Amino acid sequence: MRVACALVLFLIPSLCPAQTTPVYLIGTAAGSGPGNSDRGGYAGDGGPATSALLNQPTSVALDGAGNLYFCDWNARIRKVDARTGIITTVAGIGVWGYSGDGGPAAGAELGGPGSIAVDAAGDIYFADVYNRRIRRIAAGTGIITTVAGNGFELQSSDGTRAVDAAIGLASGIALDAAGNLYFANGADRVRKIDARTGILTTIAGAGGSRSSGDGGLAVHAQLDQPSSVAVDSGGNIYIAARGEHRIRKVTAATGIITTIAGSSPGADSGIMGIPVYQGGFSGDGGPATNALLNDPQFIVLDKAGDLYVSDTFNYRIRRVDGGTGVIHTVAGTGVKGYSGDGGMALAAQMTFPSGMVIDNAGRIYFGDMSNQRIRVLVPVQAPHTVLPSRGREGRQ
Repeated sequence: MRVACALVLFLIPSLCPAQTTPVYLIGTAAGSGPGNSDRGGYAGDGGPATSALLNQPTSVALDGAGNLYFCDWNARIRKVDARTGIITTVAGIGVWGYSGDGGPAAGAELGGPGSIAVDAAGDIYFADVYNRRIRRIAAGTGIITTVAGNGFELQSSDGTRAVDAAIGLASGIALDAAGNLYFANGADRVRKIDARTGILTTIAGAGGSRSSGDGGLAVHAQLDQPSSVAVDSGGNIYIAARGEHRIRKVTAATGIITTIAGSSPGADSGIMGIPVYQGGFSGDGGPATNALLNDPQFIVLDKAGDLYVSDTFNYRIRRVDGGTGVIHTVAGTGVKGYSGDGGMALAAQMTFPSGMVIDNAGRIYFGDMSNQRIRVLVPVQAPHTVLPSRGREGRQ
């Protein structure tokens, strides 16, 4: 992908001690607005992505060619071309609303695109959050259609056709190898749309904003504000439950749910017995199940089965080793701000890290929401690594 100028960092061995936790450098892949600000913008289509203005980019995805797509709170879906680094809009006219099905996505109205995924054919799926729908952009034609949701908040029962169902506020879209689509919603559930039949079923969550059910069937468990879903090659499902500050896992073979990261204690809120879970930061270097997280909003898996977590209100990205279950921070100082491009990711500041995607080279792209940027973590490879930073145009 064409990004800003390449900075060659020669790394001495002391910077890269032998360890299993990867080390990353950080750069910017898209966006040039003011750092550490809620004031985004919209500009730059047809030019370099690193010169564009974005508005709180929340979720990112890659297609098979390496093109980067992201949800822009300007009521648009935008694309960064992998070959040229040029940014364009692929969906949305910048007006919040619901229109355009059956026509070009670039002429449609969207209502808060908040999560995105791309399938093997290049079709783009996104949660049109405040329209209470999931929509698809066909790769070959650019035509937009609705694949789930009828615009209503109440939850339709299992067995309903997804396109006719009420799904509420959808988030955390994920696709498995068979093309089945998973999403979390505001009713504290994770649901599945069967790729073959289009039928809606519940995978996890019985409703009710609390954390319960570990060791039992996921459909009987309770989740507190599930916000992101990931699926591994074995069909196991991972859920970021931001309200309980935990990551939970549904084992494909059994349907049993367990907690794999986070240990937030719950305290009685005094409101109808609903507990409030306290976020925090602790646990690096130890079991993820003993760690404290703070509003983990997004998760992603790498090819090895390691889990990356946007620990949003800790202003960090953390990694849970798929083999050992040990958690480490891989990016962020824990201090809200914008700094660090061209240097080590652990020394960088970020402001509300959001959705992530990992490419075939192990680079992690993520939305740095209130810095109005898409940033990239580049794995360090001694003796040197080529890293994107924010200067003149170049090739990564």
